[in-house]
Amino acid sequence: MLSTDEIHQFERDGFVGPFTIPPDVFAEFGEAFQSRIAHVLLGEQRSKMSTFIFRNQHVHSRSVYRLITIDPILSRVQSLLGPDVLAWTAHVIARNHGHNGQRWHSDSINQFIRGIHVSIALTDMNRKNGCLRLIPKSHLYRASLTRHPKIKGGADPTAYADSVAPWNAPHSVIEMELEPGQFFLTWGGLWHSVGVNESGKLRMAAVARFARTDFCVRDYGYDDSMIQHGKRLPCVVVSGTDTFHLNRTEPPPTGDIYVQPLDLPSRLRWLGKNVRDRAADLATQLVGARAKYNA
Repeated sequence: MLSTDEIHQFERDGFVGPFTIPPDVFAEFGEAFQSRIAHVLLGEQRSKMSTFIFRNQHVHSRSVYRLITIDPILSRVQSLLGPDVLAWTAHVIARNHGHNGQRWHSDSINQFIRGIHVSIALTDMNRKNGCLRLIPKSHLYRASLTRHPKIKGGADPTAYADSVAPWNAPHSVIEMELEPGQFFLTWGGLWHSVGVNESGKLRMAAVARFARTDFCVRDYGYDDSMIQHGKRLPCVVVSGTDTFHLNRTEPPPTGDIYVQPLDLPSRLRWLGKNVRDRAADLATQLVGARAKYNA
């Protein structure tokens, strides 16, 4: 669990950590685990993996699900979100030498649902291979990065942060360097980016995002200046119970795409499930709109 001081730091700065997973726990996610994942993500199977399957490994990979729900991680998430917690996305990211990283952004979906993001280092994460970079306190700012033309093009946003929140100026960038088996937590809306991998080696990390059960997790889009009413995203109840039933919940995975890829019938079942869920969602919206019109 997080201490009171760590919770206050998280609320003030938008991040806390790094923390270290005990070696005997992390051993399960060592070389053999990483080798299986690299074989899939860097091989032919990745081209056959849809974006939906890649981003939702918490429902498609038993090993990824086990990683994101180990006690050192989940207990700290519970300290911030309470006992009833959903995992709404998780995946392993493998970035080879030369990968350009990501421009500055705020993970708008996680921002809108006040979610928690966890970054877990499977290999070293440092300045050379493109560790996560963040601007403390920026999760509190009501300013859009996607609508700022220079930042959208990749510019350093510290001057923009100074103009948005002069009471916290001067802002600076923190580079979150981690050793294998370390992780940290960030608050939805924190401004962050990923650097270029110039190390000559593979950089591998897992990310997971969590939310409370009283928030409806949808694809709200990636424009942090507006909210889209997108499809509901698959969630797994990883702690406590869901008494609100706002979300599309799935059982914890029993199979693992890093051991056995989804066969065609399985992919078609997931496609059908997504289509049915979206159709039911649209029907609910239509009923609501009709009731509002007739009121």
